[in-house]
Amino acid sequence: MNTMDTPPVQPEQSAPQALPFDIRTFGVGLWRRRRWLVFFLLISGAAGIVGGLMMGQQTFEAQTVLLYKPSSDTTEADRPSLFTLLSMVKLKSNLMETRDRLHLPTTISAIGAAVNVEIQRQTTLMSIRVEWSDAENAAAIANTIRDVFIENQRRVRSEKAGVEIKDSEAQLAEIKRTLKQAEDALQTYSISNRIVDLSKEAQWYLEQVTTLDVLYEKTRAQKNTLDLQAENIVQIISNLRVRVQQESQSQGQLGDVTETNVKIQRYREMISEDKLARENLAQMTKTKLELDRMEHLLKIGAVAQTQYDEALAEYEKFKARTLDTQQIKDWKGEVEKLNEIVVPANAGSTPSGDLLKSMMMREFDIQLQQVGFTEEAARLGEAVQRAKHKLEELPKFQRIYASLQREVETQEIKKKEVEGLLNTARRQQEAGAIEFALVSEALPQARASKSTRKKITMAIMGAGMLFSVLLLVGLELLDFTIKSAGELALRVPYPVLNVLARHQNTARIMPGARESVFIEDFRTMALTVRRMMPGKGTRLMLVAARHGEGVTTVTANLAACFGRLDERVLVLDTQVRDDADQFKHHAHADARTLLATPANATRGLGEYLSFEAFDVNEILAATVLPGVECIPRVGKAVIPDLLNSHRMRELLQELSQRFSIVLIDAPPVNIYVDAQNLVSNVDGIIFVVRAQYDTYFTVRQAVQKLAEFSTPIIGTVLVNVDPIYMG
Repeated sequence: MNTMDTPPVQPEQSAPQALPFDIRTFGVGLWRRRRWLVFFLLISGAAGIVGGLMMGQQTFEAQTVLLYKPSSDTTEADRPSLFTLLSMVKLKSNLMETRDRLHLPTTISAIGAAVNVEIQRQTTLMSIRVEWSDAENAAAIANTIRDVFIENQRRVRSEKAGVEIKDSEAQLAEIKRTLKQAEDALQTYSISNRIVDLSKEAQWYLEQVTTLDVLYEKTRAQKNTLDLQAENIVQIISNLRVRVQQESQSQGQLGDVTETNVKIQRYREMISEDKLARENLAQMTKTKLELDRMEHLLKIGAVAQTQYDEALAEYEKFKARTLDTQQIKDWKGEVEKLNEIVVPANAGSTPSGDLLKSMMMREFDIQLQQVGFTEEAARLGEAVQRAKHKLEELPKFQRIYASLQREVETQEIKKKEVEGLLNTARRQQEAGAIEFALVSEALPQARASKSTRKKITMAIMGAGMLFSVLLLVGLELLDFTIKSAGELALRVPYPVLNVLARHQNTARIMPGARESVFIEDFRTMALTVRRMMPGKGTRLMLVAARHGEGVTTVTANLAACFGRLDERVLVLDTQVRDDADQFKHHAHADARTLLATPANATRGLGEYLSFEAFDVNEILAATVLPGVECIPRVGKAVIPDLLNSHRMRELLQELSQRFSIVLIDAPPVNIYVDAQNLVSNVDGIIFVVRAQYDTYFTVRQAVQKLAEFSTPIIGTVLVNVDPIYMG
């Protein structure tokens, strides 16, 4: 900063700029407003914190985990996949039920967006994760939607199991009916064909045929033997009869024919009775075998009790015919006694007659045996044929029996399958077919997993910072005043001859009894100006755009420096207008402050131009500055047009001859035409600009007015510069 000991500042030269503003000046201007930036940052920070707390939302996360355990009662086809179940968790009905249970004042889509269901990699764990603004509600939503999902699964499975139970019961009833019909058909066929065990029956029939064949052959052999015996005994009896006749004739004794006939008749009756007895015995044996068989079938449940009773009655009938009671035996004994009386045992007997009787009895016995063996052979033959027929019919029985048995077995298998399905469906209905096990409950979290408060706070703070920066940048860009030498050089295409910093003590700025604080700066400027305008009697006009720019101060300091260079310097104050008009807005020092004697003791330019003073010496006044004289503005106001009068030009020519340099303090360009009246009579122009007071529009306007004339503007002076822009 330029204070008392501030080193001299070199004038800045204009340089081409790519931007419409000076970057350094712009940056320094922003830095100068840093307090406002800090203030806005504090306001933004406070607004961000308040906005984050009010508008920000915290997100709490709650998670419940389920383990998928498919029921063993369900098949793969009926068992839904875990991904299918995952998609069913966020069904609209489940979300609505969850919202209704918790009385949440929100939409279904919001709940659906907050719920996230996923399957952990390479496991059967299903996690339901909920993100909500409230920790309690987050846990409640996770647990409730889990419970709703499981309850709905249980309800759906229970309803499905109910339908399956109903269908299975109907199928089971139909299968039982069909099975009963098949069993009845099988039992009827078994009873009607006397089937117990076809494999055993085949073996039994085969053994029976073999046994019967043996018995049949044996009986036939015995019968053949008896036939031979019968033929022999008939021959013997025939011979004995001849002999008996011969013996009877020789003895002259002939038996009674009646007695003989009686005997023959009795023998015939005895033969008939014996045949009947043997036949009844054979029938009784047959019915006994059948009774034993029916008893065995009855024990295993193959025949009914009525069939067994019929076989028993048949056996009892032949038993009664065959076996004699005691009374019948007594009766037969009485008959034998009577036969002995009717037919004496020894009547008409002869030796050959006794033998004949014996042979006839033997013949009778053989005949009886022949009858028995004949009947036995016939019976055995029929039994063999029946057994063979049964054996031949067995394959047919087996096919029919196997078909009926297969039908029964098929229905039994169907019955077991349907009963299994029915039991499974009942178990599922009772258990609810829950296929999930709770691994972990969702619990409220103490800290939020996510929060928009920080983002909103940062956003508001960022927006506030951006707004403050943009505001400051905008204010700086909209501040069109000239603030630095660089900016002045950018706006005005003339070299900057001097830059004067702002100083708090204005009394130290004007030269007088003490040197100005800017003496070194003006010494440098004086040398520069002298190099630029080396001629004797050079007339330099110092001018500004408006009042209060510091033109008089620059003129006085420059005059003091030229005076120290052994030059004779004149300061000409061309403010010829009325004081009240010129300085009604700005009160500042003028050249009269440099006078060594009071201003009222001399005359000024106004008196000279109005011909109240005729000689230049009358208006010249000594100053406190060595080598410097002054023509001050005293009090006489004249019209400004006189500044371009012939008398004014003569005055300036005379002053140029008498002084080495004439410094003219001109009125503001943008306010008065005075400077334009003078510009044609000067050798050069120095334009004074007050920092942060003149805009570059006003400066450019003033410079353009002066540039219309041929007098060159040799440079500019920037005064009252904020020390922060110095450098």
